[in-house]
Amino acid sequence: VYDALTVAVSEPTNVFLTDEIERISGCKVQVVCSTSKDIKATLQTYLPAANVFVIDDIIDDEGLEDFTLIESITEDISNLEEIAGQSPVIKLVNYLIYNAARENASDIHIEPDDKKLRVRYRVDGRMYERIRPPHQMHSAIVSRIKIMAELDIAQRRLPQDGGIHVLVEGRPVDLRVSVMPGNFGEKVVIRIIDPQKVLFNLESLGFTYENLRLFREVIQSPNGIVLVTGPTGSGKNTTLYAALAELNSEEVNICTVEDPVECNMAGINQFQVSQNVGFEFSTALRSLLRQDPDIIMVGEVRDEVTANIAVQAALTGHLVLSTLHTNDAPGAVTRLLDLN
Repeated sequence: VYDALTVAVSEPTNVFLTDEIERISGCKVQVVCSTSKDIKATLQTYLPAANVFVIDDIIDDEGLEDFTLIESITEDISNLEEIAGQSPVIKLVNYLIYNAARENASDIHIEPDDKKLRVRYRVDGRMYERIRPPHQMHSAIVSRIKIMAELDIAQRRLPQDGGIHVLVEGRPVDLRVSVMPGNFGEKVVIRIIDPQKVLFNLESLGFTYENLRLFREVIQSPNGIVLVTGPTGSGKNTTLYAALAELNSEEVNICTVEDPVECNMAGINQFQVSQNVGFEFSTALRSLLRQDPDIIMVGEVRDEVTANIAVQAALTGHLVLSTLHTNDAPGAVTRLLDLN
């Protein structure tokens, strides 16, 4: 700023370092003192790792006509990787991810139709159309996302799931990718998991005073099961994370089973299920009971086996927190009856 470069250093008395920075940068150096730990943490946040994509090549709305440069996309699989690496495709995918994160979208839907392609965002539980790229770009867009998620670009007849780590405006954001073949090509859904936007404070979730008091009483119980219900995108996991943050202390052993781990929490033992190797919710929950837990968080009760184990854990002195996909709280009773 004004030809002055502000540098954070752990040893402000090192005059030789200051002189060298001034020589290299050609600017007057203003030194501020910081701890080595804070400097390393900042570097890890803002400098990308080898497997992190930096979303820094963003385009404006006015520049979307540039994408028509690709007028025909060949279906030759051998060419898809080369086409997916072309600048307009990279710019469009970056643009979609960047804007979705900026607009607080929870999901990106890339949906092919007959001679049409649309991209929709889900914001606050509602879907709305964001852009209609040229339909000829569909294969290249899907291939670009597959490359980023380390999926098989040649496989277009089976569903695939993967993950991407990106930096958006300097902060790390995780993306869960789901690709499924349809009548007009592969449909892609990208779930956006922004750790900075996960609220770890129950007061910030919009509870009324009375409901907050009742919820705190429930989660402070020594045993039992607490189910957070609601439709997709309603904040079930956010509520569970806020509850775990309040319960987290040195006196209790908190363990979670998630798919995937959406946010790392210090002091909590988090385990991610893996369908590929048979490490499912039910398997993980059985093993978890031998880990001497006080509080167990299960990402989702999906099947009868998981529901039975969770109830048994609650009846044997554990506090179990989990989510259930129903539209409202009374619907949880019907859902549990369906699971026997």
